[in-house]
Amino acid sequence: MSDIRCGLIGYSLGWEQHGRRHGTYMNSTDGMKLGAVCDINPDARSKARCDFPGVETYETPNDLLDDGDIDLGSILTPHYLHFPLALAALEAGKHVVVEKPMCFTVKQADALFEVADSRGRTVTTFFNRRRDGNFLAIEEILGSGEIGDLTEVRLVSESRGLHENHWRNVKSRSGGLLYNSLGAHAFDWVLRLFAGRRVLNVVGAAVPAPELDLNELHTRAWLRFDSGVLADVTISRMSLTGQPLWQITGTKGTIIDTGRNATANYLYPFPVTAEAPGSFIARKLEDGQVVERLVEYSDSAWGKYYSDLALHLAGGGPEPVTRCDSRRVVAVMEAVEKSALSGAPEPVDGE
Repeated sequence: MSDIRCGLIGYSLGWEQHGRRHGTYMNSTDGMKLGAVCDINPDARSKARCDFPGVETYETPNDLLDDGDIDLGSILTPHYLHFPLALAALEAGKHVVVEKPMCFTVKQADALFEVADSRGRTVTTFFNRRRDGNFLAIEEILGSGEIGDLTEVRLVSESRGLHENHWRNVKSRSGGLLYNSLGAHAFDWVLRLFAGRRVLNVVGAAVPAPELDLNELHTRAWLRFDSGVLADVTISRMSLTGQPLWQITGTKGTIIDTGRNATANYLYPFPVTAEAPGSFIARKLEDGQVVERLVEYSDSAWGKYYSDLALHLAGGGPEPVTRCDSRRVVAVMEAVEKSALSGAPEPVDGE
């Protein structure tokens, strides 16, 4: 079988270097090869040719989508372009990877899946952060039953000020604070931890920015699941309380994780797998005494997303992120946004 020829639509030059990351993961995957890059910025195209000698570069998405040698397109553009470009790529007969979030609404997600089905193609979200070393270790502890049945999860992501990439600060382009930075990953994490449970409703709250069309200053979401369990997610660019990233409570114990060093080795040279030199605290009550131990993070495995995708496209496995997972994250974030406006609990489409 010939290699899956991949194209990147968008090639960032900032610290994130999404294009270089995706291209490196692709070229590190058996059965995949980066073949083309599209970006409106000539400096970005020049950088792509430097990073990946021999790669074809295009100025517009249509030019890349017209390339019959490209089998898969990864959409790495500002968020507001994810849906129209993913739709165009599917209609051009390409498989599609979309950087998070896949899109802004359930209606858009369903439209992508409908076109994907009609063309016999795959569309999936790049939720690579579910392969962070700390999250993999958390999943392992929960799976072992060490802290019992999950009852409550609190996740707090704090920062201060604006993002260096201007479009990420603009609500009409980024989708807002919930859709930006860690937001979409946070909801993907929470929904994975509560796998198999139904979201009964969500409550959202937001502190708007005083400037027109800038992302919110602070957002908070409460997800109420069946059996009474609860998730509490805070995404803030005005808070510096120093709370841990994770506080996870079970019937037998608690996990407390700062998340520090979870993304060590995440940037260049973009290894497929890498050591995550950190740990979290697992606490239990034994004989009336609080006992705690340090749990080492697992190795991170961000680049394995593409090896799983290659297996799937070859007919050998599931999508690296299922359409159900992609859709649920979009549905939850859309419901949180509605609740923040309505001031009332909102149902989640599909739950």
